[in-house]
Amino acid sequence: MSRCRSEKNRKGNGRGAQRTVPCSVRWLRTHLTVCICMLLTLGIVTFIFANSLENGEESMKTSGVVVETVKPIVDPEDRIDDETFSFSVRKLAHFIEFFWLGMALCGVLIGASRKSEGVAPLLSHPPVCGALLFSLLTAVTDEYIQSFTGRTSSVSDVLLDFSGALCGLGLTALTVYLVRRICALRAQRRG
Repeated sequence: MSRCRSEKNRKGNGRGAQRTVPCSVRWLRTHLTVCICMLLTLGIVTFIFANSLENGEESMKTSGVVVETVKPIVDPEDRIDDETFSFSVRKLAHFIEFFWLGMALCGVLIGASRKSEGVAPLLSHPPVCGALLFSLLTAVTDEYIQSFTGRTSSVSDVLLDFSGALCGLGLTALTVYLVRRICALRAQRRG
């Protein structure tokens, strides 16, 4: 079995002894990350489309349960009228669903790209355009499905959904960059 790279061993004497990691272990780790993130992406898209298939009455009922739970916490003095609060909760739910989608897609990109060491290489990687296009098509399809269930579909919802995915992708990429940068600086100080 060939050896690919050395990695700090966190066990033992605490001095960071070097050990090599077999290629098969790295390959398994990379592909496992990609598979998990792809399954998360599939689950999130299924969740989004399942919510789109609810008719207007079912959707309002679901939103109503969330509003009744969250409103006393967010607005204990009841300053925001129920209709405005319900509208805000529904829009925030759209944003959050697609934020999760963006995070999962970024996980797929990071796992699939062995070269990505930070934000710049990750965001210059060609599949990012595919991830953004996938997010946009999911948002358009989400609104299209809603038009068949008696609910309204709007371009502003597509833009809100897409911005959620973009924020999820960007924040995840930035977090990965910062973690990798901090780890690299720590390794440089030790070594």
